[in-house]
Amino acid sequence: MRHEEARAFAEQAEAQVAHRLTAVAGSCDPGSLHFINEIFEANRNRAPVILIASQIIRDELGFDFIQEVDFTQVYRDCSVFCDMIHTPEQARRKTVIACQTVLAKCGVAVLIVPADISASVVDDSVPYSVHVAKPVTWPNEGDLAEIAEILNSSENVVL
Repeated sequence: MRHEEARAFAEQAEAQVAHRLTAVAGSCDPGSLHFINEIFEANRNRAPVILIASQIIRDELGFDFIQEVDFTQVYRDCSVFCDMIHTPEQARRKTVIACQTVLAKCGVAVLIVPADISASVVDDSVPYSVHVAKPVTWPNEGDLAEIAEILNSSENVVL
């Protein structure tokens, strides 16, 4: 995609059509802000989308650098999860929490990743992983017998 808004729209559509978690990432500065309209839309539509919003390096945060944006403030009200990864060791754990929250609450998660963290090496031997439950629902035996009787006694069955 040539523009972030179109990319977020495409991810939302894919998440809804494919019934699966999708992810989209934006660059520092205004790049990750371009997602705002479609992130609001995706969250309202309960689409399981994760936005990875790049942030300036941690040493520059809090000094009003030209590319610094308070993404937590921006995306807090249009997501089911919004948090920044503060250390490389948090990356996998917070990513799993974001994914689980999206799947459980049906909405958007925003992970804010400072540029120096995305370039870090980390020991990820701790086995955090996303669990996706696929429950199976069966009718009780009485209802199943009644349905079978109706189908078996019918001459023209259309499903």
